[in-house]
Amino acid sequence: MTTSAESDQQVYNLVSNKTSRLIDWNVDVLSRLIKQIVARRKASKVPKKDSSKQYFCPGDNRGAGTTVLDEVTEILALPEFDADAARRQQDPENIELDDSITSQLQQYVSNVSAMYRNNPFHNFEHASHVTMSVVKLLSRIVAPVDVVVSDGKNQKRSFASKLHDHTYGITSDPLTQFACVFSALIHDVDHSGVPN
Repeated sequence: MTTSAESDQQVYNLVSNKTSRLIDWNVDVLSRLIKQIVARRKASKVPKKDSSKQYFCPGDNRGAGTTVLDEVTEILALPEFDADAARRQQDPENIELDDSITSQLQQYVSNVSAMYRNNPFHNFEHASHVTMSVVKLLSRIVAPVDVVVSDGKNQKRSFASKLHDHTYGITSDPLTQFACVFSALIHDVDHSGVPN
């Protein structure tokens, strides 16, 4: 009997060279985003959550006669801009991810690629192209920490905060960026290739 890791490696070994390059590229992109998340969390002053507390889990308190759609909300609150954390944050490229994280990510993306059907358009190559487009679009949005204003310290902080608000916080929250990129990667998993 093969282990889960062995079967994941078998999936990776069966894919074409092109698909394996796409898997590697997606793993690299997601790894860079994870490094940004780690760097931001290390720089943040937010205290760690108490693991002994019970947190709300959607669906746990759903009453009879309700559906998952009842949990949908129009607005998701993103974290507020923290200029101090942005200044304290180390370069994400200097963050070293444990080999087990990279291995799990490689296995996961390989499994995602295997869940895409071999159809003319809605396939893993298309998902990788959409992922690439999302990464490019996110890189074109100006992040508050990238803005240099020569005026006083308070004006610079105020401008960065306004820029954060203007981009809905996407540029200064690496977890949101990860969610966008990850969503692009999985958006057509198991698509039959037939339009709705």
